[in-house]
Amino acid sequence: MLRNYFITAWRNLVRNKAYSALNIFGLAIGMTVALLIGLWVQYQYSYDRWLPGSRQVYQALIRSHSSSGGRYKRRRPYP
Repeated sequence: MLRNYFITAWRNLVRNKAYSALNIFGLAIGMTVALLIGLWVQYQYSYDRWLPGSRQVYQALIRSHSSSGGRYKRRRPYP
């Protein structure tokens, strides 16, 4: 039974080449984006987890304006 499904799928792939290529390309792009987002989220949640007492560590972000009107961000080091 499973063999029949593969044969039918192969025939549809060969018969509708452009449509199949578009669907496979879209699936690959979607899976890649989902994987990259997952890796980014994992990286963000693993920030400084190696420190003892890492649940009590916070990061201060200072936003300043220069006299010429430019903006910049500076991270303050841990005390």
